[in-house]
Amino acid sequence: MSESFVQFCDWEEKSSLADEFYCRRCRTTVKSRNETPPQRRCRPRWAAFESISQPLKFVTVEDLSRNTLKLIEKLPPDVTEIIGVARSGLTPAAMIAQMLHLPLKVLRQNAKDLSDAGHGWRLMGASEAGSGVRLVVDDTVMTGRSIETTKTILGDERTLYSAIYASPGGADHLDFYSELLPHPHLLEWNLFNSTFLPRMVFDIDGILCPDFPEGSWNDPVLYGELLASRPPRYLIRKSPVHFVTWREERWREATLDWFQKWGVQVASLTMRPRSIDESRERVDVGGWKAGVFQRLIEQIVRQTPGVDIEPLFVESDPLQASQIHKVSGRVVVCPTNATVYQQSGA
Repeated sequence: MSESFVQFCDWEEKSSLADEFYCRRCRTTVKSRNETPPQRRCRPRWAAFESISQPLKFVTVEDLSRNTLKLIEKLPPDVTEIIGVARSGLTPAAMIAQMLHLPLKVLRQNAKDLSDAGHGWRLMGASEAGSGVRLVVDDTVMTGRSIETTKTILGDERTLYSAIYASPGGADHLDFYSELLPHPHLLEWNLFNSTFLPRMVFDIDGILCPDFPEGSWNDPVLYGELLASRPPRYLIRKSPVHFVTWREERWREATLDWFQKWGVQVASLTMRPRSIDESRERVDVGGWKAGVFQRLIEQIVRQTPGVDIEPLFVESDPLQASQIHKVSGRVVVCPTNATVYQQSGA
């Protein structure tokens, strides 16, 4: 890992009486009789992504579904209730509840409460948990801190804890898991609402919405109608982000209207200038996007001084993704083929 990306805990006194300090970044709590605790390398949730020297794995929603079914094979017969940890844990929890024909409950860590998710007519007359055990399900467990918080809410009595993916260290906090998932990795279902966002740049077509039909851009009337009515695919609503698109500059207002319609916040929007030839065959689209990306990197790093994550580009077209990586030398993620283009990877 590059030394420029190594950071240490930023301690703040938590309790003067108990000599407790906590890190503002990774939330680690320590006790120290000194004025400040000793220097400690900070490891926030996303810290393992700081280096692009290790292969990044992109985990898809299909992977999540497949490994959820694998988890079912490991469960004991006395599980009589499924508890999904909101939000990401609800997807696999609901699937397990459906496959095993069991009631589903929702655990909200922020509210520290448990509620019945309800059911349709298929579960009418099903027996209650009774003397069986409850199974808590989350999508991932990395450090174990989140699952330990869950345990303080539910306790250990008649309760088993599971996750679809667990890091080698996180697995020690679980009764069951489907697959080990070491750092670093990217998850399709939370990539677009994650702590990585401040240093990400996005393509639009094929990412936020489906690609346009081939040749539709040659008919301005048709293209305008398709743009206005485009359905969403991945929506980014957490914070303003940077977009680089091959859409023509003349469609800026219509593009911004679409963003506003779907609640997408824009930090910057770079579109193909009118000076570039309209023929896609004559222009290196990936190379053009890479050039824009390289110019944006300095701005992005300057605007996010406290974020120790390498800038990355999210591109829908595999050929363009490969070219953006080759020209920029940066990490490029392509959800279309679930590939991460990087120096040591694809």
